[in-house]
Amino acid sequence: MTVHLVLCALEPLKRGHTSAREHPRVGPAPADMVDAVRPFLSKSAREFAELQLVTGARAGELIEQRVCDIEVDEQTGVWSYWPPKHKNAHREHERVIYFGPRAQDILQPFRTERAETDHLFSPAEAEADRREERRAQRTTPTAGWGRREESEGGTLGLWFPPQGPPTNRHDTGTPDCLTCCETVYLAPS
Repeated sequence: MTVHLVLCALEPLKRGHTSAREHPRVGPAPADMVDAVRPFLSKSAREFAELQLVTGARAGELIEQRVCDIEVDEQTGVWSYWPPKHKNAHREHERVIYFGPRAQDILQPFRTERAETDHLFSPAEAEADRREERRAQRTTPTAGWGRREESEGGTLGLWFPPQGPPTNRHDTGTPDCLTCCETVYLAPS
């Protein structure tokens, strides 16, 4: 029998039952900090953060959400979403996120503007909104969207970050998503 198999057979440590150091639970961000950040968020990031606040959903759960994933109960008026991946999926727990009236107000424009299989929150759209907002606030002349100024001996060409142009779907494993989620105030699940 290998060491790995022996370790796999051990029961996991249980909170309060061992002398092992226990870390404090991570709670939600303080409301005053959220309110202070809100004016600096792009429209899509603000809606994403607001949806997290009213539903209690984790960032990774909402990033994966598509229009067709929302189930609407006409009798009760409640919308629901069963994320395919979530924190306790390995324990075979079912996770349901319910959307009440405030969440429905946030989601309704996404449901009407997107195709059934599109993800609700698009990185390409968020990046376009961010660039448009920056362009509107710009006070110096510009060479055009996505272009860098011509330098000595250089050429005028399109420029994108090292990971390439944004796509229409978030990938929770990319550094950009992790940084964005941490910056917006909720770390990915």
